Amino acid sequence: MPPPKTTDAGGLEISYYDMGRGGAVVLLHGIGSNGSGWSGQFAALSAHHRVIAWDAPGYGGSSPLPAPAPAADDYAGALDDFLEALGIVSCTLVGHSLGALMAASFAARRPGKLDGLVLASCALGYGSATEADYPDTIRNRLSDIRELGPRGLAEKRSPRLLTERAGPDLRARIRETMAEVTPAGYEAATHMLARSDIFADAPGIRCPTLVLCGDEDVITPDEGSKRVAAGIEGAQYVGLAGLGHACYVEGPDVFNDAVQAFLKGLD
Repeated sequence: MPPPKTTDAGGLEISYYDMGRGGAVVLLHGIGSNGSGWSGQFAALSAHHRVIAWDAPGYGGSSPLPAPAPAADDYAGALDDFLEALGIVSCTLVGHSLGALMAASFAARRPGKLDGLVLASCALGYGSATEADYPDTIRNRLSDIRELGPRGLAEKRSPRLLTERAGPDLRARIRETMAEVTPAGYEAATHMLARSDIFADAPGIRCPTLVLCGDEDVITPDEGSKRVAAGIEGAQYVGLAGLGHACYVEGPDVFNDAVQAFLKGLD
């Protein structure tokens, strides 16, 4: 991994990793990760592209968003400011899980700024209008971070991100990355997950789109990602055999091959 950098983006300090030259590929992590989680992608994708992974607002060294219960477009707006700060006029976004919600929101509202879009292990959102409407899955996330803290949250939740075949080193890596979340950042992201609906954004996406999901994903099962692909005009769906939710970590070569083939098709 390259060393982390920071930049001012619309008043927020955003930390990020940046490597390579060429067309920009920007990686958006999920709710229990951060920019360093993409270490398995940098060497492969930066051979022909400039690869950037941010720490989303409230994660890593990045400032939190001002709203305690932000919407997906608040993160997309911060992403817009971040790309402008780096002088990136257009890019390919790769969003995993919660990052897919951010990427879809960006793509639907800022179509002229994307060369392509990759949505992996799509979080679908719950479309809750208020906190009173939150489902138990969201309430459980909030209680876990409040009662268990980041370390306890990671101990409880990280094992389900991988298949049973994943080894102890990989499990430890996933667990330690999740343990780095901040309570405020995780809570804000959980509110975003509750209030978002990726299917509302899908019809507005007009750029070339690839949707990926592991066929053993128990967090965001592949039928959801297939529905997302079906709702985006011209989108391609590729299943990743034998992989779970953290597909880009558990099977980096398989994930990278699918993304590289998509990028090559954009040339």
